[in-house]
Amino acid sequence: MGNEVKTHEAGRTAPQLSRRAFLASLGALAAVGSLRRPALGAGRQGKDATAPKAWSLEDFARHVEHGGPPKDGIPPIDRPKYLTAADAEKFLRPGDIVFGLKYRGVIKAYPQKILVWHEIVNEEIAGEKLSITYCPLTGSAVGFRGRSRLDGAALTFGTTGKLVNSNLLMYDRQTDSQWPQILGVAIAGPNKGVVLDEIPLVWTTWGQWRAKYPQTLVLSTETGFFRAYGSDPYGSYDRSGTYYDSGPPFFPVMAADPRFPDKHVV
Repeated sequence: MGNEVKTHEAGRTAPQLSRRAFLASLGALAAVGSLRRPALGAGRQGKDATAPKAWSLEDFARHVEHGGPPKDGIPPIDRPKYLTAADAEKFLRPGDIVFGLKYRGVIKAYPQKILVWHEIVNEEIAGEKLSITYCPLTGSAVGFRGRSRLDGAALTFGTTGKLVNSNLLMYDRQTDSQWPQILGVAIAGPNKGVVLDEIPLVWTTWGQWRAKYPQTLVLSTETGFFRAYGSDPYGSYDRSGTYYDSGPPFFPVMAADPRFPDKHVV
């Protein structure tokens, strides 16, 4: 999906998908930065929206697209290792994008240059299973608590290799249910209709995160996989003319809002 937003905090600017714009165009309204129980059924807005359109979970399931890689062809990180902030300086520049987590007294940073190759980090903090997720195509970083409605067991996630609205389609390994990352709701499988609890992440730069949290831990490039962690297969947020700010989405979307061009930063 194309609508994006720049967040501003102490001089910080970084592109990030506007969840409200994305969900509103699909008829699933939620407050910006917080998705709890989306109301599937609200109408679209815009000059080409002649009648309200209600999207059901079945509609989302019918619009699943193959993205190319097979299941877990983009491999999640299941055994994350961490560095101190001082050690992370060896591969992070002040302007590099990180996704910051502050949760139950634990402070961690997840570099975008690592997550672009893996998209999911399955975490455990204070005995609680968490998943840190990032979709490069929609520019969305979301943290989740994983819970199963069947037996209360924690969920861990992998990548299906598929997309909905150009957005990462995850699956949980316990039931093989399918979850669009931004929506955070299972659209198929035994957990269909279950909404994941979101945990807040901060999209910022390494320089600003370290200045605020010098004690932070940082996800290491020792992931168990060989990847070109200094590069981004989609281009760069530091340069214009790459996927992140030009051209149409790679994959079809269910609805469009004419008020902004694709990937417009507001």
